[in-house]
Amino acid sequence: MFAKRMLKYFTYAVVLFGYLIISESILMSVRIAASATFHPSHYFFAYYPVQILFGALLGLEQLISQSRLGGCWHINVEKAVWLGLPPLALLIYFLLFFGQVIRIENGLLMQWAFDTWIQGCAGVVLGYTLATVFQKS
Repeated sequence: MFAKRMLKYFTYAVVLFGYLIISESILMSVRIAASATFHPSHYFFAYYPVQILFGALLGLEQLISQSRLGGCWHINVEKAVWLGLPPLALLIYFLLFFGQVIRIENGLLMQWAFDTWIQGCAGVVLGYTLATVFQKS
């Protein structure tokens, strides 16, 4: 039983680190292309899905354990609202800014919208929330 569990976590770690290596090579090529066009939105349109998928992979274990339980699926609305909406709003703001829909030129939201570290964290939190918000009763 212990060896089986260790093999499961080892496989999970290999998948996570493999995803990190592959996604970083993809993001590097997109970063080079974005620097050639002098438009950062190309990079962020690739960066968001990579970070969201990484967060979903982090929550995959909980989703699989929930799928083995009996009962009906339901959405944890409180978790979706309080943990999912803030990063979603932060990620959507950037898209709306480059789509010329919203123009807030200064302030904390503007600083957060263009900080790649904060964007990455928001994407991971959103992906993790999307993977763990589904539960069985």
